[in-house]
Amino acid sequence: QITGWGRTFVGSLFLAAATSLPELVVSLSALRLGLAGMAFGNVLGSNMANMLIIFFADLAYPNGSILAVVSPTHGLTLAAGILLTLFVIFSIKNPAKGKFLRLSWQSLVIVVVYVISFYFIFIFK
Repeated sequence: QITGWGRTFVGSLFLAAATSLPELVVSLSALRLGLAGMAFGNVLGSNMANMLIIFFADLAYPNGSILAVVSPTHGLTLAAGILLTLFVIFSIKNPAKGKFLRLSWQSLVIVVVYVISFYFIFIFK
């Protein structure tokens, strides 16, 4: 509250970063071993498991649907997650041919959409 940052922004950014650090370590270790499929599967599997947590949280919430009481700004987080997931699916089906600064153009798009998404979450706190 002192910084003027909304709780949704702080929760989405810092909690996501803190809980994703184990996946980052595993993915980087897998890449160092040359296991790109394992690194990729780790990230997508973690994403799927996190979505499943919403189901269990909804079951455990005693006052109806948990989605009815969360901040509407989480809709932006949801939309960004869906958009990024769809883009990853597209990228799997249509791999990049070249690279820019050692990254495919798809990876650059993912980073840009991610940053823009957090900007909108920050604005609409």
